[in-house]
Amino acid sequence: MQQSENVKKVMPMIMVIFLSSATLIQAFTIISPQLAIDFNLPESTISMQASIAMLVLGVASIIYSTLSDSISIRKLIIFGVLIMCIGSVLGFVFSNSFIMVVISRAIQTFGGTGASALLIITASRYLDEKTQVKYYGYNTACAQASMALGVLCGGFLSTYVSWKVLFLLPLISVITIPALLKYLPEDSKRTNQKLDVAGISLISIITILLSLYFNDLDIKLLLLSIASIVVFTLYIMKKKNAFITVDFFQNKKYLLTIVLVFLTFGVQAAFSFVFAFLAQNIHQVNLGTVSLIMLPSFVVGTVIGIVSGKITIKFGLSKTIMIAISLMGASLLIGSIFIDTNITVLALVTCMFSGAMGLLYAPFMTIVINALPKEKVGAGLGFFNLMISVASSMGIAITGKLLSVNILKNINLFGLETLSAPLFSNILLIYVVVLIIGLGLYWLNKSTLSIKENA
Repeated sequence: MQQSENVKKVMPMIMVIFLSSATLIQAFTIISPQLAIDFNLPESTISMQASIAMLVLGVASIIYSTLSDSISIRKLIIFGVLIMCIGSVLGFVFSNSFIMVVISRAIQTFGGTGASALLIITASRYLDEKTQVKYYGYNTACAQASMALGVLCGGFLSTYVSWKVLFLLPLISVITIPALLKYLPEDSKRTNQKLDVAGISLISIITILLSLYFNDLDIKLLLLSIASIVVFTLYIMKKKNAFITVDFFQNKKYLLTIVLVFLTFGVQAAFSFVFAFLAQNIHQVNLGTVSLIMLPSFVVGTVIGIVSGKITIKFGLSKTIMIAISLMGASLLIGSIFIDTNITVLALVTCMFSGAMGLLYAPFMTIVINALPKEKVGAGLGFFNLMISVASSMGIAITGKLLSVNILKNINLFGLETLSAPLFSNILLIYVVVLIIGLGLYWLNKSTLSIKENA
């Protein structure tokens, strides 16, 4: 009981670290145009820092989650804080070099991911079930709040101070170390378990190759991707101590949840990516205005995320998931139909969409944790978080290609008047179709995905 109370005291500190790291992902995305100007580089090159940061985020999630089964969460988070601070100092000092900016952002992301990857594991390991669900919601709230903070910090600092100051923001996480040492238990276990470098490298290669394929549509990259997937499959079938074993994929509940996460979070990232393009092309607004339009949606997502645990408890997993996916689809359908009427409509659509996304993480996380034995939760959550990162990369890459598909520009289903509107309207409709597939998949497997509390 005392241990549980102590952990509750330190959870806000872990969320502070989470926020300080995740805020920079959105901030450095927003300031990409300024980076292109300062370094005199094309946007495709500038996007490297965001792409590499996302890949590091996914891989680091697996590393921290896997190691948490043998190394104490206290040691891992403190290690992450120190690494993040090293990246902060390096980035600020060497901010005149784009290569060093990319390297420093990778180091920062690797360190900061410790908090985001281990927040849920800490809750599931030390807190009672009802409290756990609340923190699943808080996890979503942190992710949404970091987007809002990223928009504000990135826009304000790059305009009125210097984007280089962004590197220093995570240093605030140093103040959390005393609380981490005092309240988190030291429960490392002696084990012969080793980090599966080969397996993690293979999944990283697959992610990179698929991202490159959707960017270039080069058949060679597709063949290499398929070959890598085959090698990875054979590897986890034969390697008993792989970071993710074939048992996870034989667990129907876990596998279905991963597929649903891939579909929904892929659409989320894709919509976030395409929104600035459609707002600028259809309504002729600048990037600053786009940020202001998006800001309320992040606030809505944060608020919904905070209470999503309670909503899940009240309505149950099934209803919460179906409501969330339905609202996501409905918001995008409304956006598709009325895309060129008024910018206010788009603002309302983003709020509705973000609120729906805020509902999803808690029930998905509940299913994943209930689908796995306790000793495999760390690795399972690590792969779960990696799939969110991979889905985000795929969603963005595919959307990038859809923007250049001419047939989408010529199909005008809703009599839209603005020349560029049909393209974006049809892209939103494609997202709706993906969500309908996800909703249908959930409906057909509702009994499989249920847990005792909501069966």
